[in-house]
Amino acid sequence: MRQASAYRGLRLLHCSPRRSRSAAFPDALKPVAQSAEHHANVRANDEGAMLRQPSIIGQLSPGDRERVMTVARHHRFAAGEVIFRQGDPHGRIHIIEKGLVRAYYCSLAGDEITLAYWLPGDLLGAPQVFGGGCYAWSCRAMRNTDTVGVNGSDLRELVQEIPALALGIIEALSFKVQWLSGFVQRLGTQGVSERLASLLGTLGKLHGVVIDGGAVAIVTPFTHEDLATMVGASRPWITAALARFQEQGIIRTGKRKLVILRPDLLAEAAMEHRPVARRHRLAPGVPLTGQALP
Repeated sequence: MRQASAYRGLRLLHCSPRRSRSAAFPDALKPVAQSAEHHANVRANDEGAMLRQPSIIGQLSPGDRERVMTVARHHRFAAGEVIFRQGDPHGRIHIIEKGLVRAYYCSLAGDEITLAYWLPGDLLGAPQVFGGGCYAWSCRAMRNTDTVGVNGSDLRELVQEIPALALGIIEALSFKVQWLSGFVQRLGTQGVSERLASLLGTLGKLHGVVIDGGAVAIVTPFTHEDLATMVGASRPWITAALARFQEQGIIRTGKRKLVILRPDLLAEAAMEHRPVARRHRLAPGVPLTGQALP
């Protein structure tokens, strides 16, 4: 797959429906609730937006959880397996029980741009949570992943019975809009270096652990290709940019490992705004200070 440019138009890619292994799973939501509660700490990025999706299941009463369990089904996906594809008919939502999931857009030309990596407790399948239409993007398991699925028609009935579940769905959708809005804003207003610094800071908050001296080790092994598709750059550019950050003493890289040595300097790098390049049309003989195109 060729990597998408940060400013390239994104178009829906229709993919044929797939079948996933599923089985009745009456106790599925208990571990999901525990995992969601474990990850429920809310952090903020530079714009103050939440980095963790509100727990849908964790806020339900035991009785409401039991009601949801009557229609929930368990799905298991091997690392690398597609959970659903952009353009597939929408069948159900998924709530991650364990594992890691990459959400991404595909273009008709086969280009991909990564939107997010979702963690246990996160909702997959928005925005058409009640079924109908098609999935708006693709999701792939990046490691062995278990999810709890609820069909759209069943979910529609449940939210009419359980107000807390309806509220949880609304909060999850609000989070998705907030996350994607920030993603688009960064693509349009930040240079690639700033986007990379901002991304590393976000990954440190979501996937990092604090080690000696306040340094943060990103425990999920993201490849240079992964980082490239998240910031809209080429893999060689990411490799060179990480080398520059390392020379500046901001990060330390190793085999499948990245440590943020100076989170403060990384935050400063994310806030550096450089002029955005613009096209210019010059008549013959006009100096390079000619007027920019509208």
